[in-house]
Amino acid sequence: MGKSSLFNRLVGRRLALEFAEAGTTRDRLYTEVVWCGKTFLLVDTAGILFSKTGESLAEEISSQIDAAILEADLVLFLVDGRQGLVFEDKQAAEKLRKSGKKVVFAANKIEGAKLEQNIYEFLSLGLGLPLAVSAKTGGGTGDLLDEIVKVLPAATHQHKVELGTKIAIVGKPNVGKSSLFNALLGTERAIVSDIPGTTRDVLDTRIIFEKNAFVFLDTAGLRRKAKTRQGIEVIASLKSLRAIEESDICLLVLDGTEPVSGQEQQIADFTKELGKGLIILVNKWDIVNEKFKDKNSKLGEGDGKLMDAKVWELQTKLRFVPYAPVVFVSALTHENLNEIFPLLLEIEESQERDFSESELFEIAREINVSGKILAKIKRIEQIGKKPLKFRLISSEPRSFTASVLRHIDRVIHEEFAIVGIPIKFEVEKK
Repeated sequence: MGKSSLFNRLVGRRLALEFAEAGTTRDRLYTEVVWCGKTFLLVDTAGILFSKTGESLAEEISSQIDAAILEADLVLFLVDGRQGLVFEDKQAAEKLRKSGKKVVFAANKIEGAKLEQNIYEFLSLGLGLPLAVSAKTGGGTGDLLDEIVKVLPAATHQHKVELGTKIAIVGKPNVGKSSLFNALLGTERAIVSDIPGTTRDVLDTRIIFEKNAFVFLDTAGLRRKAKTRQGIEVIASLKSLRAIEESDICLLVLDGTEPVSGQEQQIADFTKELGKGLIILVNKWDIVNEKFKDKNSKLGEGDGKLMDAKVWELQTKLRFVPYAPVVFVSALTHENLNEIFPLLLEIEESQERDFSESELFEIAREINVSGKILAKIKRIEQIGKKPLKFRLISSEPRSFTASVLRHIDRVIHEEFAIVGIPIKFEVEKK
């Protein structure tokens, strides 16, 4: 009936997936809307299910809707004005009456005077006459927003949502991103399922850790393009890439039971190209322990050969991101999850750091006397943060080959204890 299309129309940009396939929206998608100086959170949910959908996720999707209704101060009930009244509308109306929530009632797909006559048959639902709107053309959406801010409690729609450091949880489908997401949050905010591609939208949730705010994005799995055939999966992958672009730090989740794939190498390289902070989380390590090690041992204990082998694989296949910390975790047992937030704080500190002239003078002197470079660095200047960027001033810029820049990169990371972020350089002749 176009709930996600209307959601996108109300927020003014395409956040929720729009597709001509029933049940495209599975998770709850939250975003902030400002109208007439009033701010409120708008939540897009899946359609209320009363019959068998053929999907094993039907019960979980319904529980997400129930949770959204429970959290809401106001429910926007949308019906299909073109299709007309159906039995499911009556069931949904009854469900909302029992919830005791305030309801704003609207009929979508009303394009033209002829279709406007359809709204009167919805009076039988006992919720009054629905507002006629069109997500496609935008017709009636202004009146709808007026009604929303009118009905919402003042304290709710005047509340301004605070932001924080944006964290994108990324990786291939079915590596445990949503399970890890929920383990960090301690709530069933995202649907957890073993079916790859369960998370189709980008969800966001704010967490406070030691007075620092982090906004976590649980993204759809990034599939290889050759395997991304269905339209909604293509859009979900694009949204995941956009989440990386909008993030400050990425958590790249790997399946510890499988080798590192080319797709995961591409994801890591994409975060480096954009200058994002990066932590590599090797998930499902409890399964590796159970299969190959003493079942009573904790992660990393015992002979350590399996972990050493995995570290060697990461150092080989992801050698282009040597700055990224690696944590062996289990979303199921919560093992080592307590290491993630302190690392996020370290990365955040590295991203915000300003380097003094004396610090950069000293590091230039150290690099010059190391004998590892042919040309001397006259001066180093910090010219950017997020990504961290330095300008190298030298009389022989051509001497600064890729290997030389890697050496300088390594020295700066080590000397300044920079954690989890890449460094970009530009060389200037002077």
